Amino acid sequence: LLAMQGRVDELVTVVARRAELSEDAGVRLVLLHRVAALYEETLRDRAKAIEAYKAVLSVDDTDMAALDALERLYRSAVEGVGYSAGAADARELALVLERKIELTTDLQVRQELRHAAAAVYEYQLDDIHQAIGQLTAILDDDQGEQRALAELDRIYQKQKLWPELLDIVDRRALLAVN
Repeated sequence: LLAMQGRVDELVTVVARRAELSEDAGVRLVLLHRVAALYEETLRDRAKAIEAYKAVLSVDDTDMAALDALERLYRSAVEGVGYSAGAADARELALVLERKIELTTDLQVRQELRHAAAAVYEYQLDDIHQAIGQLTAILDDDQGEQRALAELDRIYQKQKLWPELLDIVDRRALLAVN
């Protein structure tokens, strides 16, 4: 009835309370996803949507739908604000990406997530060491991954890490066709 009458604020409260009282984890997950979706899509309350998706993860920390939603919400915040205003969101985005990396078995998807995490660490958080860590992890899985090699080449030059740069240049030279 609340949904048909457009009383979404009250509906969210009722569904959230029902989720709290539910003893079945599966039912609780469905209800918490509903709460999060209402906050995100209908009420456009980003902070409460994030809180609701985190509640989903407190029930099931492997819920990829909740992790995808958190990535989307944090990414929109990070891309929409400057460094100082979005540092907390950028840190949360990096944590979500790292959790997704842990859970992903598909190598290609994991590599893309690592590239995304490296970019967040480098550009939003100014944490070069974490960015390098993500890029070298890509090379642990695939020694010839050109994009990671190129990014490490750029970072090592910028940071004047000459021995590391020499190693990357040697690797790139071995992989070069010409």
